[in-house]
Amino acid sequence: VSNSGVSMYLSDKLYNVGSGIVCDNWIIETPYIEESLDGQSFGSIAFVDMLGNELDNKYPKGWKWSLYYGDLSWPFADFKQVSSGIISEVQRNNHIYTLSLKNNDSKLDKPILTDESTMLCVGSCFNFEPILINGATLQYRVNNGAVSFIDVYDRGVLLNSGVTRDLADGTFTLTNAPAGTITVIASTASQSLESAALRLAQMAGYSGINWVNVSAARRAYVAGLVVMADGETYRSALQKIADSIGAYIIEDANSNNLT
Repeated sequence: VSNSGVSMYLSDKLYNVGSGIVCDNWIIETPYIEESLDGQSFGSIAFVDMLGNELDNKYPKGWKWSLYYGDLSWPFADFKQVSSGIISEVQRNNHIYTLSLKNNDSKLDKPILTDESTMLCVGSCFNFEPILINGATLQYRVNNGAVSFIDVYDRGVLLNSGVTRDLADGTFTLTNAPAGTITVIASTASQSLESAALRLAQMAGYSGINWVNVSAARRAYVAGLVVMADGETYRSALQKIADSIGAYIIEDANSNNLT
């Protein structure tokens, strides 16, 4: 298990990793790792803290974990990696610790936004309602960040005047109160399906995304996804993009990439 350059090595037998690192036989039962139908691995591992509450000081919730198997006679470089991910929970009973394990795919289950005054316009988005962030000044938000353009409609009629746009901030302000529902068409710089998916993957903490078995023409399709603070997760957002081209998503636990 590791975090920010700090690593702890646990083993079910005394083992010399090398470079002065020796694994104490702290693990007291075989690690339980299982994979669900949607590709997420989960499980637990229990061990004794021989140093006396040492783990309490480090508190490894959220730390990365990697599970390897091998033989005492093997050099550590020959051990095979079984899985990897993050520690979701830590429980202690006296000196017995139990770590709840999830793989990297669990990062996709986090909500993208939690602040109701924020929203994301990923790619080119049509006919959606912006967020009114200042009722006194009639200021609206269409994206948490810069957009390339904003077209504003009042009851379906394009407003050619009475609108002040701040494209760098992803907002606009009306001069007069609207007659009806305000809707917009807006776009960010990255409009392709692949670019939109890559942005979401990077936000989720993945190093990248690569659509395979998808033609170049389909990659060039314009993508649009509006994300609100309504519980939308990275998984559901990426799945919407994948569904739009008949693709599916696979998480590589070892490379930290999405395919």
